[in-house]
Amino acid sequence: MIIGIDPGNNGAIALLDNNGIFVDVVDIPTCERIVGGKVKTFIDDSELFKLLHTFRKPNEKNVVALENVNAMAKGGTKQGAVSMFNFGMGFGMIKMALTVLEFEVSLIAPISWKRQHGLVGSDKSASIPLARAFITHCGMNADSYIKLKKHDGRADAVLIATMADWN
Repeated sequence: MIIGIDPGNNGAIALLDNNGIFVDVVDIPTCERIVGGKVKTFIDDSELFKLLHTFRKPNEKNVVALENVNAMAKGGTKQGAVSMFNFGMGFGMIKMALTVLEFEVSLIAPISWKRQHGLVGSDKSASIPLARAFITHCGMNADSYIKLKKHDGRADAVLIATMADWN
């Protein structure tokens, strides 16, 4: 199984078979909690672990390309410390679940997969048509997986999966 992960609350997990053919893409499971009187969204660690466990194929090579994220500017301004801490916690949860489940993990810099797919300098939604074309090329109906602009995390996960180290 080949897996690509775009981490974060709006991220996704893409699955390719051992021949690099698209199988599925799912959103990272999230839950809501009240923090300081406001409803906040977090990665659901328990559901994430269960989901990744179902993707692991015993007696097969299970590789993951995980986007190696960093602090970033959002809309020209830096993200707040709390936001970045929560994002880092989510990334750590994903990395730990993959480690416990004994996946072979390759950390992929955002610039690497974006350069590979000609997306450097493009906005987030630019990955959508490329991922849709890949899914269609694999004989699947792209509308079943990536239809809306909000599915950019799914598109990113699909393209990240194509970067998995399958040696």
